[in-house]
Amino acid sequence: TPLLYENLLLWEPKSTKEVAQLLKSDPKVGKSVRRLRLEGGMGRDLHTIVKHAPNIDTLYICFHVKSSEGIAGLKKSLPLLQPKTLYLHAGGYRLNKPSVEARRIITSHIAGAWSSLVSIIFHFSFYPFFVFHSKF
Repeated sequence: TPLLYENLLLWEPKSTKEVAQLLKSDPKVGKSVRRLRLEGGMGRDLHTIVKHAPNIDTLYICFHVKSSEGIAGLKKSLPLLQPKTLYLHAGGYRLNKPSVEARRIITSHIAGAWSSLVSIIFHFSFYPFFVFHSKF
C-alpha cells in the first residue's frame, strides 16, 4: 500500500481530509510520499498530510484555488517542506483572495525558506514555459 501513495494529488477538501486521516493512522504510508500535487484542498487538513509525510521532495502547486476554499493548511504546511523541485501552474487561474495569498506565500518561501530548492518549473496551461535550475 505505501507504494501507491508515493505520488499524492489533492484537488478538493474532502479528499484532503481522507488522505490526512490515512497518513495519521499509518505512518509507513506517510513516509512513502515523495511528490505532492496541489490543485485544491489546501485547507487545514493539508497540514496533517505534510506533517505525516516528511519525505516530500517534489511539490506541484496549481493556483486554481476556488474563492470558497481556504488556504490555512497551505500557510501552515509550507514551512515544513523542503522541496528540491517545485512546479508552479499559473495558467488561467482566477484572481481571488485565496489564489493571490497563496502566490504571495509561495513566493516568500522560494525567496528564502526553501534552501533545498534546485529546480523551479513554471507552467502556463499544460506546457512549461520557463525552467530554472540552480545548484545552491
